[in-house]
Amino acid sequence: MTDVLRYEPDRFTVEAGQTVRFVISNTGQAVHEFYVGDEAAQQEHEAEMREMGMQHDEEIGISVNPGQTETLEVTFEEATESLVGCHEPGHYAGGMRATITVES
Repeated sequence: MTDVLRYEPDRFTVEAGQTVRFVISNTGQAVHEFYVGDEAAQQEHEAEMREMGMQHDEEIGISVNPGQTETLEVTFEEATESLVGCHEPGHYAGGMRATITVES
């Protein structure tokens, strides 16, 4: 993650039933987030973050401070398309998202 509001890579393909261990490094100067969910979950989380005004970690998301590396394990149960998003203020709207294609 960088402060240019992008994930690298910005596309992932995984198999249904697979558990993926994401290793997330923040090389920028701002706090960033790695939140996994479909578009509805992303929008809901975006609203929650605006209301809370603070960072937090969840089962399917994690905040990563500048210069830090964190890990997050996610099991993708079924074939679908999911997203990764950063919901620090303005980041998701600025394009900080990635696509996860879950194949059967």
